[in-house]
Amino acid sequence: MVAQDLAARGGFKPIEIETAPFVLSGWLRPGTGQTLHVYFEGDGLAWRSRTRPAMDPTPSNPVSLRLALTDPTAEPVLYLARPCQYTEGEARRGCFTPVWTHERFSEQVVAAENEAVDQIKARLAARSTALYGYSGGGSVAVLVAARRSDVVFLATVAGDLDHELWTRTHGVSPLTGSLNPADVARAVAHIPQLHVTGGADEIIPPEIADSYCARLGGAQVIRETLPGLGHDGAWEKSWPGLLSRYRSGN
Repeated sequence: MVAQDLAARGGFKPIEIETAPFVLSGWLRPGTGQTLHVYFEGDGLAWRSRTRPAMDPTPSNPVSLRLALTDPTAEPVLYLARPCQYTEGEARRGCFTPVWTHERFSEQVVAAENEAVDQIKARLAARSTALYGYSGGGSVAVLVAARRSDVVFLATVAGDLDHELWTRTHGVSPLTGSLNPADVARAVAHIPQLHVTGGADEIIPPEIADSYCARLGGAQVIRETLPGLGHDGAWEKSWPGLLSRYRSGN
């Protein structure tokens, strides 16, 4: 498995987190310090084609894990998969195609991801969290941040931060049953944020992040667009430098 090999080389240990109703997979890199840094994976293999959903949403290219591996922080880092990614057998309870298609950002999904963060934070006795996400994982990062009071930094890469605009842009069915990050922008406006997009990203173009950021008002937010980078680009090459410039205390 690509993720398993990458994580092992980076010093991350596998974990399974029991939530209601999902078992979430992840990898954890120990560290010193009081902030738990959490990386949410993207949507993975949600669809086989425009009309045919996948049976297993596990990503073939775990971009968010690659970002986590390059994070220069000495504090603990958690890579957290989305429901039904990297799971087998009994761990796939609750796994039905709507979970990774039109309900990918549902209340049930967001609550499970938030619960997982709570569990690992308590296990490590951390005091605060920093949340990151790639693509649909960026949506999850924002939605989780909106229900927490301990988030000191929020960052997304090619994030689907306004899925209502995104579905209209591509002329596809709306994500019925999903919460929209753009709707909670004001609830997270107090958190320092970094939102990075690719100038050549045709899947989630920069306008999607711009729509979200426009709702933040006078928030402490940095917007970066990397020219020539597509949705599945090598984001990890630029990631350490971006964090060094914009993340306080790095």
